[in-house]
Amino acid sequence: MLFGYPAGYDRDMFDAIDYASGNRFCFVSFDLNVPRFYVDRMERSDLARIRDYASKKGVGIALHAPGDNIS
Repeated sequence: MLFGYPAGYDRDMFDAIDYASGNRFCFVSFDLNVPRFYVDRMERSDLARIRDYASKKGVGIALHAPGDNIS
């Protein structure tokens, strides 16, 4: 069974990955409703750094789609 850490209040993605890794979560789920996790505003190189960092830490990445304003 996989257990994920739902990031939302972390300082940034690296902080969330550290927390997930340090607490033996299998992956971290970034809530795309949180402005600091808006991946569409990040450079490709930043996304690659985040991906590589998570891989080094042995943590997968999931993205929680925005759920506001859905009819």
